[in-house]
Amino acid sequence: MSIKDKLPLINSGSKITRIIGYIVYCFVFLIVLGAILPHNTENVNESTSPTTTSSNAIHTYHGFGNYTYDSQDMVSASVKKATDIIHLMGMSELPDTTGYTKDSAQYTITSTGSHLKGYIDYTNDGYAVVLTPKRSSLTKGDFADILGSFYRTD
Repeated sequence: MSIKDKLPLINSGSKITRIIGYIVYCFVFLIVLGAILPHNTENVNESTSPTTTSSNAIHTYHGFGNYTYDSQDMVSASVKKATDIIHLMGMSELPDTTGYTKDSAQYTITSTGSHLKGYIDYTNDGYAVVLTPKRSSLTKGDFADILGSFYRTD
């Protein structure tokens, strides 16, 4: 007995039912395959080992290295494995402002109404850094200043 005999939509006598069966089973197969295969980006938590400098802690992420930025109490940062920052952005996020960090990495600020998010592009090294404000009262200009202060320390 073949697998074709066990799938009722494909084993049907009607040609239209068999065609629909092939479409349905291919769709189910692709969903299962998409769930099994690894994705291009990983949502990895940042591991921190704060070492205080004059006013900022230095954070460490294995593979990415050490980094710091101003106003760490106002934003949270996470390092993500990525080859393209566009794929990290949500469908509702609109790129709004771009600029450069202290170590010349390009950043993009996106907004979804009143919510801001900053993406720093280190994709040549296989990483991206995502900064999000902890309070909605942070202005876009202040957020851009914080993104501009980001740099890798090693």
